[in-house]
Amino acid sequence: MIDEETDLIQFIQDHQDDFYRFCYSYVKDSTMAMDIVQDAIVKAIENYSRLRKKEYIKTWFYRIMINECKLYLRKRKNYESFNEQEISQKQMDINTVLGVQQVMQNLPVQYKDIVYLRYYEDMTLEEISLTLHINMSTIKSRLYKALKMMRVDLEKDKGCGYNER
Repeated sequence: MIDEETDLIQFIQDHQDDFYRFCYSYVKDSTMAMDIVQDAIVKAIENYSRLRKKEYIKTWFYRIMINECKLYLRKRKNYESFNEQEISQKQMDINTVLGVQQVMQNLPVQYKDIVYLRYYEDMTLEEISLTLHINMSTIKSRLYKALKMMRVDLEKDKGCGYNER
């Protein structure tokens, strides 16, 4: 049991910055993001023994954070869209970054979550499926639709720095 708890603590320490960024992208408030991460950690510690397959710790913990973020937002009734600060500005010019951020903000939540988890948290489609409790084919189709919507929106506004390949 001690080894398992050590594994959980190590996992949390290794990813705490990622957890904060993820929660911040939901709530847009640094203090609340830290509080939500702390609440998620407490819930994870309390319920770690109930996690059947320890290899799913990442998706399990992200699911806890998503639930905590949504709980907070329901209480506030003030859902703001992702503020994608994770886009590498070294790889894209500022106009492209702003264009992509705007397009992300316009996506419906069910698409936004998938795009964020896939490209900003580097989750596999399988991990996203497990995290969101949505079957794999739905994840694939929503990701495809989200990227298509983003491409169409970016093409409408060529001034955002998007270039066709």
